[in-house]
Amino acid sequence: MTEGGEWYRRIGSTQFRFYEHDVGLQIVLKNTKSEDGHVYADLHAYRDYMDGNPPGKILTRPKVNLTSDRAIPGLVRSLEVAADKWGEIKGFDFRKMIEEICGVLVEQMDSKGVITILQEPMRQEERAQPMLFKDILPRGLVSGLIAHGGTGKSMTGLLMALAVMTGRKIGPFEPLIQGPVLYADWENEATLHHRRLTRICDGLGIDFPAGTFIHYAARGKLSSAEGELMELASDKGVLLTVMDSIGFGAGGNLNDTDVATAAMNTMKHLPGTKVMIAHISKASVEGVASKAPIGSVFFWNGPQAVYDLHTTEPAMDGSVILSIFGNKNNVGAKLSRPMGIKVYFEDDDNGGPITPELIEIRGHLEGGEDMSLTQRIADALLYSSSPQTASQVADVLFPADPEPKKAGVQASLRKMRQSGRVVSFGEQGTRGQKGAEQTWALRAPEEYRNVRTTSDRSSSEVCASCGSSDVVAYDDAGAARCRKHKPAGAFD
Repeated sequence: MTEGGEWYRRIGSTQFRFYEHDVGLQIVLKNTKSEDGHVYADLHAYRDYMDGNPPGKILTRPKVNLTSDRAIPGLVRSLEVAADKWGEIKGFDFRKMIEEICGVLVEQMDSKGVITILQEPMRQEERAQPMLFKDILPRGLVSGLIAHGGTGKSMTGLLMALAVMTGRKIGPFEPLIQGPVLYADWENEATLHHRRLTRICDGLGIDFPAGTFIHYAARGKLSSAEGELMELASDKGVLLTVMDSIGFGAGGNLNDTDVATAAMNTMKHLPGTKVMIAHISKASVEGVASKAPIGSVFFWNGPQAVYDLHTTEPAMDGSVILSIFGNKNNVGAKLSRPMGIKVYFEDDDNGGPITPELIEIRGHLEGGEDMSLTQRIADALLYSSSPQTASQVADVLFPADPEPKKAGVQASLRKMRQSGRVVSFGEQGTRGQKGAEQTWALRAPEEYRNVRTTSDRSSSEVCASCGSSDVVAYDDAGAARCRKHKPAGAFD
């Protein structure tokens, strides 16, 4: 958010820029804060060069008390001395300028928030939460991307960035708007990302998006960099800001509430959509909590959406599969299944192409191991050519050691039958044959809407078409049907 009048701009919550155009002077205040009834800031004075060169700094004063009667005269004298070398500034009323700046600061720093009074409903086209990509990243809000170290978080952030910069679909990331990206980096230098972006463009056979990737190599904590980030994002029209990573950027004990809220509030103040890259919490690693960012609970509560990234071991061809799960989504539709990217690294030693491609994550294939057991079973049945036993499903899902998993698969299948997602058959196709291992199949999609399930039928129920007692399904009207007259596609 950038606020201001004709002669000043407020950039974020702690930075102000004042302009005296007549004499080519800029006063920049950073890290502005109220403390003990006074307003303090780091003051930087710049002289604009008339030949079009960048402004030159003429004075720096750290933590100046801008509301002190004793401090202002000394500051005015320092400005007058610093400006003496430019004759056209001589005679300028610096004291009046400082007093006007103080008036703005007192008014602005006393402002506690923005009040909006709603008068009428939104138009229909405005009611859905806009997204940055189709299905993910609520536009204008903060999202989290969490994973273990070394699992492709930065690579995923770059793929998102490249999609936004080019306006083209890359892997599963289908951008709905196109524009510049700001990469705020606490872990690596610009060269690493420049190299990766170049290799990805080579792999995709596209031109490098010149001038649209803005790398900010952070040197302090995120809250201290708010002014610079705000100014960069505002001036460049940034649509997406990637924070890599919040663990290093927060600047303190990650379990400290004040540290977490300061970092989250800074991200919320920045314009555009924000992605917070974070390492996974210790409790999540140990399996005693759901997948969440490391540190304070506010790193989980703050973002409106949190996505969990999983990575496979490299295949023989060097490729890896990245699976993106939607763990939290306060706005917009939830992901029905993980998004998938297969990334090929060619001739890594010599900087060969990196090629990402979209893949469907399926529960019974590589990359789908972390999906819920119910969804994995459903996928195994969906892509089988015939009904399967629980043992066969366990063999597909847990090829390394299926036997211990068989009981869990069997229990899940029974629950899925109760909810109407699957149907079961005896070994020879006769329902309920004692002593035989049952086979299982998915219901046809049109049957999922049916409240009744064949597992609940009475022993006297017969097919509505032919009177057969071999009832295997119900149609949309709730009528019993035998194998011959079952709804079309029941075992597709």
